Amino acid sequence: MMIVVSRDYDGLRIAALELMNEEFQGEDRDRLARRAKAGAANSEAMLAEAAPARSLADGYYVRADYLFWLDDVLRATTIAQMSAAEVHGLNAVRRARDQFRMEHPNCPHCGAMNERIKIICRKCGKRTSTDKRH
Repeated sequence: MMIVVSRDYDGLRIAALELMNEEFQGEDRDRLARRAKAGAANSEAMLAEAAPARSLADGYYVRADYLFWLDDVLRATTIAQMSAAEVHGLNAVRRARDQFRMEHPNCPHCGAMNERIKIICRKCGKRTSTDKRH
């Protein structure tokens, strides 16, 4: 049985989350790659660590990227006709965006995205949580 990527909505949600995580980790990955290219002793291991981890076939990421673009277009304009696969795919991408935003809240001080479990902002170094237990 052949999987139709445009209709594998769970796969599209996973691909969308992985794409957003790649973008989120991009600065750290770029920094590692620069250090590795500068001749760090463990440069091969650093480059391997810097590579994005993808769990699905390339077609999922292409489709998710298209759906992100389509979602941006829809937010700017109204499109009268869309295929059912596009509607369901957009829902998968939107659920992934919502999940990603919950897992990566913005710092109340500088606006940078952080992991939800972090209490110190990765960019400005200020406390991100108002929870007195931390």
